[in-house]
Amino acid sequence: MSAKRLTAIIMLVLGAVCLAPSLCYSQLFTPRDGRNYADSIRNEYRRQPFVSLYKDNYIAAGTSFTQKPDSLNTDCKFQISLAFRVSGNLLPWNSFISLTYTQLAIWNIRQRSFPMHELNFNPGIMWTVPWFYGDRFIGTTSIIAEHESNGRNGPESRSWNRIGANAALLIAPNVMAYIKLWIPIIDGENNRDYARYRGWGHFGFKGKWCKDKLGVGMMIAPRPGLYRCNITLEASWMLEEKSNLSFYVQMYSGYAENMLDYKQRHNMIRFGVAFKPKFMIPD
Repeated sequence: MSAKRLTAIIMLVLGAVCLAPSLCYSQLFTPRDGRNYADSIRNEYRRQPFVSLYKDNYIAAGTSFTQKPDSLNTDCKFQISLAFRVSGNLLPWNSFISLTYTQLAIWNIRQRSFPMHELNFNPGIMWTVPWFYGDRFIGTTSIIAEHESNGRNGPESRSWNRIGANAALLIAPNVMAYIKLWIPIIDGENNRDYARYRGWGHFGFKGKWCKDKLGVGMMIAPRPGLYRCNITLEASWMLEEKSNLSFYVQMYSGYAENMLDYKQRHNMIRFGVAFKPKFMIPD
């Protein structure tokens, strides 16, 4: 897929989201007990458990959409992501501090003995401030310090650190736009040029429709050079509200999908299931 064609598809998706009638959007949180919208959000944050989902938790299998499927380009990708709240009561500005942990795995399910190709470990600590305007929740800002590595030694070792800041804004009641920028601190001897492939930040949007059953998201990570970026597109459909289980589709096109092969371009589409957090969390 050419860069111009991919850019055109992205613009069409963004246009459809921005031009969709506001009446199609459902409320992100339904007010309870007669309280206004802002109070409902504050109470949701206060009632949030000390251990909760952070990013999407999913398992999805698939193959390349630009090459003929084989044992080398067909795999299973899964992610486990949790947040551990360490501030029991809300801090000033309704803020709170969390420890975060995300683990990403690439599993070669078509190779003999089903080897685990790559494991990426991503702990962090994050300070988050939710913002309100009148009786409306408008978004969040966060500062986060993270470490990421693949836990290997020798020539396959990869690691880096980053200090980042992100902002999320509800551009419609059920559509969130976000941006995250970071300062990379690369300590891995074998991935000194990692930021060139991963980028210095990313931006995107997430939305929910059809009474929050349908979820759609896109994330773009620009890289040095014109029209160079890593793109993630995803869609989900909630199958069971009580268990928060959703059918999940993800498409990835770009570099640095995992740390071991960060210099290799991957064009992958995968299908599976996901457990999504209650809040729309910026990636």
